Amino acid sequence: MLDAAALSHVVLWVISGMVLCTTVVVTGALVSMGRGGYRKD
Repeated sequence: MLDAAALSHVVLWVISGMVLCTTVVVTGALVSMGRGGYRKD
């Protein structure tokens, strides 16, 4: 059984994991868009 402290830690880890994944995806999308815009061929 999880107490409030353990539950808050789990929620914090889930949120930080989602933020990390979102940051990586958004950065990759921006980089790929930027690279595509400068291509001349």
